[in-house]
Amino acid sequence: MSPNVYQDFNYIEIPVWVKYKVLDGKIDFNVFGGFNTNLLVNNKVYVEQGTDRILLGTTDNLSPVHYTSTVGLGIEYQLIYNIRFNLEPTFKYSLTPINQNEMIRNYPYAFGIMTGMRFKF
Repeated sequence: MSPNVYQDFNYIEIPVWVKYKVLDGKIDFNVFGGFNTNLLVNNKVYVEQGTDRILLGTTDNLSPVHYTSTVGLGIEYQLIYNIRFNLEPTFKYSLTPINQNEMIRNYPYAFGIMTGMRFKF
């Protein structure tokens, strides 16, 4: 069994989004989009072989701050008068590279689904 190397990056995301309601009723449809500021809070590299995991260090040349854009669709379903269930598929794309290396630029992207409950007082 050969060893595997894992890079672990964690960011705090600060979003600034705009949401527009397309349909309003028992089921609402929204479109939304905006920009995010991402702050690097964890950067670690591990090697694993079997059950052993060893910390090697960090990845060099990562940007401490990078910016992404977000677009998505939202569906909200009214369960009862003041409680709604929401489901929001999203797409995020990096506007600035996550690395500072001039030779290789990495612009990651992600697809995701956010879900939850909204209570209106």
